[in-house]
Amino acid sequence: YAKRFEYSVAIQEHVNVLREYDMIANLNKILTGYSYLLQMYNMTQQKEAALALAYEVDAMYSMAKARGYEDTAVAGDIATAYMMGGDVDLALEYFEDIRAWRENYILNNPNDWEMKANILSTYNNLALCYSTKKKYRKAFEMQKNAIEQFTPMYQANKVPYGQNYFSMLLNVALYAYQSGDEDVAEAYLADIDAVAEDLSNLNPNYVTYPLIAKFMRGDYLLKTGKPEGEAMVNDVLSYRQGSMSNDFLLMYLVNEYGTKGGIFVK
Repeated sequence: YAKRFEYSVAIQEHVNVLREYDMIANLNKILTGYSYLLQMYNMTQQKEAALALAYEVDAMYSMAKARGYEDTAVAGDIATAYMMGGDVDLALEYFEDIRAWRENYILNNPNDWEMKANILSTYNNLALCYSTKKKYRKAFEMQKNAIEQFTPMYQANKVPYGQNYFSMLLNVALYAYQSGDEDVAEAYLADIDAVAEDLSNLNPNYVTYPLIAKFMRGDYLLKTGKPEGEAMVNDVLSYRQGSMSNDFLLMYLVNEYGTKGGIFVK
């Protein structure tokens, strides 16, 4: 990251020369150069720096689009910076444009697996943005789209894709509950149980996933008025950090539970 950041800054310095010389003629190159640095800010969670740069890149990108230029990678960098920086409305606007472009592209290029992988991140980001806005039905729809796109990839390569797939299932169950659709939430919780068991048998890195599934189900039962969930939740809360390998996701949810008073919260 340190070397990449160094070169990203150097690229921006070079394109700044082009910007001063003839911004309009060199606009596409300038945008590409700036996007490298914006990517680094996003990747390293430098939210304030990313947001400030995103406004600047956005202005140039709008000029470029008016001249027929479009790059969903640059647009995605801008949208991600807006999302992390708290400007969710602008992030949504960009992510929805990216979604429309990518969905249309896939219709005409159904065998482009790289683009199918790219649209997953778009759906996931849209789900996160809509949930932040408390538009849970839209968040559910976007997360469901991601799962439907990702399921064949997961089934073909369970171990490398397991964490992402499992996290998507956690989110979609939560969004279904927040939307008031408890039957759908319960169906996804059943999927979570099955996937957790499957992954834990395939690879020791997933050994805590059945505990996560139990935690989710226990909290769900409590939130829907079924007291038998309390014992399940307490059993997981008694887990000692570091007792099992790769327990980051489990501890994250335990901490979220303590902060928010539960996982299934509206």
